[in-house]
Amino acid sequence: QSIKRMSDDISAKMQAELADVVSKVNTWSLSREKELQDWQVDHRSFLDTHNETTQKLKARDKHAKARQEQNAQEASRHQEALQKIASEANELKTMSSQLPSELQDLQKLLTDEKENYDKELQALSQYDRARAQKQSSLESGHELYQKRLALKFERFQDGCLVIKMHNIDPEDPQRQFYFSIRVEDDTNTYTVRECNPEIEGLDQLLSRLNETNCLSAFVRGVRKAWRAHALAA
Repeated sequence: QSIKRMSDDISAKMQAELADVVSKVNTWSLSREKELQDWQVDHRSFLDTHNETTQKLKARDKHAKARQEQNAQEASRHQEALQKIASEANELKTMSSQLPSELQDLQKLLTDEKENYDKELQALSQYDRARAQKQSSLESGHELYQKRLALKFERFQDGCLVIKMHNIDPEDPQRQFYFSIRVEDDTNTYTVRECNPEIEGLDQLLSRLNETNCLSAFVRGVRKAWRAHALAA
């Protein structure tokens, strides 16, 4: 029994010592694991900082190269400008020796241009008088046409004149027939914008109007065509 008790005591002490060793090993292992984790965090932070610095350096290097290329292009443009200025200076020097004869040519050219301008001004004046005459023809016939042919005139801001008339259709004397006409600024000719109802031979009537400038004949021709149209219907 004494030996058994001694054996149990020794076993208990060994187990206690083993548990203490295991506890110390576990504590050391946890400490080393934490140190390793901290080292990994520091290492990642170092790598991130290094990568960011590398990217910044690359960006600065790219910007520097682009600026260098831009400076080279500007220098090339300045050089071309200087060459152009030198070339123009040589041309001016050459031209200065030719000025007397060129001044005479310029004087003759100005004289010719003035003569051409006077001719064009005269032609423009004639054009304005003809256009004014046509415009007057449109306006002066208002009262005469309204009384004799049951006409009504309406003028719009764009220069268009709408001519309405009735007493054409025997079945409906109050039915309104109308067309719109104006003098074009660029061609000084009459044009018909709208004709209701449409009639055959309108182009021929308009062509004759531009030849004769007789608006009354044109109105009578349109009225006659409308009359035929109404009777046929």
